[in-house]
This record gives sequence, structure tokens and C-alpha cells, in this order.
Amino acid sequence: MNRSVSLSSNSTKKNLRSQILAVRSALSDELIASSSSDICAIMQEKWRALFARFQQAFLFYPLPKEPDLRALATFLRTQGVITALPVTQANSMAFKAWHADDQLQCGRFNIKEPRQGSVCHPNAQTVVFVPCLALDRQGFRLGYGRGYYDRFLADNIANKPTTVGVCLHRFLQQSLPHEKHDQTVDYLLTDEGLVHK
Repeated sequence: MNRSVSLSSNSTKKNLRSQILAVRSALSDELIASSSSDICAIMQEKWRALFARFQQAFLFYPLPKEPDLRALATFLRTQGVITALPVTQANSMAFKAWHADDQLQCGRFNIKEPRQGSVCHPNAQTVVFVPCLALDRQGFRLGYGRGYYDRFLADNIANKPTTVGVCLHRFLQQSLPHEKHDQTVDYLLTDEGLVHK
């Protein structure tokens, strides 16, 4: 079992990010690969029971030391689910369809994005997998501080997509600092399980 990383309870978001990134950068590639495999397997196991009605899955392409959901994407396509990746422009973000044989290009922040592909619009049959540096039990997340997901989720509340925060279990916390604009996620997905907040 992974031990949770203890973070200073009175730290600012900026300090917490620095702490987590330092810890995460020291993790081995083998541990990240194993944790990613566990995360994908857990989600695949839960999919038919909890998410069978979903027609779209908005995923993310992994940065170094992030959970890798590419195996999950492969599984979802076998279930007839449309998979998509984020594409960022200035202060906004959209999701473009991502097919298995698509060529990806590096976009802003050196994150891989579909070169082409139609824009997918979220709805009540969409699940959005949100990358997180850390999550807490209330569904608040610590991201990279750029606000793309908070803005995207806030802009699409009326469309009612379901959100799944993804991080390594060791970065799951009892509580994290949050602000009024921060959007919570509906589910917490780690290498140790899937929990509804």
C-alpha cells in the first residue's frame, strides 16, 4: 500500500505544488508505470457498473510522472466510447476527438494534442478525467495553477459532465486549500481505488 505524502496543512497552493512536484519527480518510472496500470485496471473494472451510459471520455495525455491513461483509452474505444484530448488556446481549453492512429503534436506547455479532429462538446453522457497533483476527500484538486480545467468545468456546469480526478494515492489528502472559483470532481481515482466524493 502506498503511504500518503504528508503536506503542510498551512501551506499555500504554490508551496504545495512545489512540495508535490519535488516528491513526484523522485518517483521511479517503474512505479509510475505500475501505478498507471493499476489506475487503468480499476477504471476498466468499474466501467460497466458505473459508467456504461457514457458516450464520451475526455482524457489527458501524460506529462512526465503523471498517470498514463492510454491503456484506458484503448479499452474505452472497444466499448464504443469517443475519446478526446484537451487542446489549449490562450486562456481557454477544448477537447478534440482522439483516435488510436492519430498523430499528436506538442501544443502549449509541451503537452501532446490531436493535430486534427472534431471538437467534442461535453454533455450528461461525458466523463472528464482531470489530471491532479493532489486530491482531497471533498473532491477539491490541486492542479498546475493555470486554471484551464476550473474554467472549462465552470463553463460547462449546465452540460452536466461527470468528473473524475486522477492522481497517485500517495497524494490523496484529507483537505486541500481551495478558493471560490475551484471546481470539485465527482470521483477520486487513484492506484488504490475509485471513490465517489
